[in-house]
Amino acid sequence: MELNNEHNMSGQTAILFAIMIVGVLAFVGLAVDGGNIFKERRVMQNSADSASLSGVHYLVSSNAPSETRLQEIVNSVAEGNGTADTDGTPGNATNGNVRVFYTDARGNRMVTQPCYIVPCGSIPSTARGLEVEVGGQVSTYFLGVIDLDILDVGANAVAVASGGNSAANLGDNVLVAFGSCPNTAKPLDLSASNVDFIGGVYSSTWFENRGDSNHYHGQTYYGKGYGFIDTAAKPGVYEPDPPGMPQPVDTSPGVDPLAGLFTVADFNCSTGAIGSDPSLTCYDLTVFAPAYGNAITTQLLRQQSPDGTTPFLNTTTGKLRPGIYYGGSYPFVIGFKQMVGTVTFVTSSTIKITENDVQLTGYMPDNTVIPGLLFFSAHKPTAPNNECTNHEDLIKTNDGPINTTGNSGTVQPGVYHADDKPGCVDLDQPANCYVLGSLQYIGLIYAPYGRVATSGDGASYVGAIIAPSIRVNGFRTRSNGKKGAPDKVGALFVRDPNLFPDTMQTISLHK
Repeated sequence: MELNNEHNMSGQTAILFAIMIVGVLAFVGLAVDGGNIFKERRVMQNSADSASLSGVHYLVSSNAPSETRLQEIVNSVAEGNGTADTDGTPGNATNGNVRVFYTDARGNRMVTQPCYIVPCGSIPSTARGLEVEVGGQVSTYFLGVIDLDILDVGANAVAVASGGNSAANLGDNVLVAFGSCPNTAKPLDLSASNVDFIGGVYSSTWFENRGDSNHYHGQTYYGKGYGFIDTAAKPGVYEPDPPGMPQPVDTSPGVDPLAGLFTVADFNCSTGAIGSDPSLTCYDLTVFAPAYGNAITTQLLRQQSPDGTTPFLNTTTGKLRPGIYYGGSYPFVIGFKQMVGTVTFVTSSTIKITENDVQLTGYMPDNTVIPGLLFFSAHKPTAPNNECTNHEDLIKTNDGPINTTGNSGTVQPGVYHADDKPGCVDLDQPANCYVLGSLQYIGLIYAPYGRVATSGDGASYVGAIIAPSIRVNGFRTRSNGKKGAPDKVGALFVRDPNLFPDTMQTISLHK
């Protein structure tokens, strides 16, 4: 009888121990598997955030967006950020783990519309955003003991587009120095001479004209209470209306007119919302950068293209292959004479041009929110005070996002008034009055976090420069010695309305 009791007690102990082990494993599972689930949930949220932002960018930046392409972009970005593909063909319009809904400007699903789930046959004309739901499954390590071998995880995000014409718009400006840099930093510093501005000049704070004989043919704005734009020693000529110095206006706070439109990641050649668009050509040069000292130089641009045929740069003709050049976190150092091309350079590092006879035109087409984008640097200067650092200090440390230099070259020695129309100014068709110089930059030059510096004789900037601080330096008039030669212009800044979006869109996650 005692023996049976011992057997019974042993059996009961074994059962209790087994139950206890299951409980311990369940608690361990809650800790280990719970942490793994939380990590996967964070991945899913990043995936949903990125996919919704990229989808809305395409939605508002295309003249004729298609649902198929919209779904491809959303799926591609979601998959690139951790959401599993379900049909074996990544980047196409099919993924059972991704659902997309159209929203209004407030982020609400458009349930009152005939359809609001993508795809639905056509994109509602009033759609101003997207809600993206992503899902997946996580295998557990310990929770299987309580029959939880696989758990579902998911996340959703809403991104919307807002904004339009406003005081922060690019307007008619060829120079836009936004932000709140103090006068000691000289955020808009024109120390050049003999420069013609066919368009407006804008600074949210300080504007200083330190050069001789600069002509302003558009409206000039600068922040209330700061700066001076002409003196007896350094006069500026303001025309056509009104003559003399325009009155300052209060433009504070200065707002980046392109804020929220895009990031460097949007141009990634494989996953970006812009660079991965099959209608555009994108060259991802980051794989070459380490071999060239972490700098994308002209030597790198001479390498064969991704398809192994035509090189990026033809060293005989100086021609660059047209397209988007995605530099990732690496700088562009352009040091090849007589370089020409229709290109867009994008980097989170610096862009520097050091040679003559450079003629570049922005590649981005008219059907985007950033037509004619030429240079985009998201570099944040390491010097004190970031974008407000004095220009001279930034030049010494080579810490400015975009720096274009070079003297008058051999292709065309400078910018001239047309031979038969000396002194002519045509605000609508500047080409009627000017011959562009050897340094030509046609497109938008954008550095949201720091200085853009320009220097060199005979440069032409057609489009706009947008940055917290801008310096125009080093242009001087030089006679070519020929009898009857037309008046020479040190530099030319021209607003081209074809390069400016009608409305400025701001794209953001809806909270």
